[in-house]
Amino acid sequence: MEKSKILILTPRFPYPVVGGDRLRIYRICKELSKYYTLDLLSLCDSIEDLNFIVKNDHVFDKIFRIY
Repeated sequence: MEKSKILILTPRFPYPVVGGDRLRIYRICKELSKYYTLDLLSLCDSIEDLNFIVKNDHVFDKIFRIY
């Protein structure tokens, strides 16, 4: 059976996972990804967040960023 899809919207890009709100977003999404296919739409605070290369950790199917 195919997993249902969820679009996750975040006010801050969760990578790199370095604690605080990023860690909370990541852990919630990691758990949800066991049951759903997740896409991420996230606001980026900086050019570094916008250009950050995310390794495939199997949490998000697609990642979209807005700066």
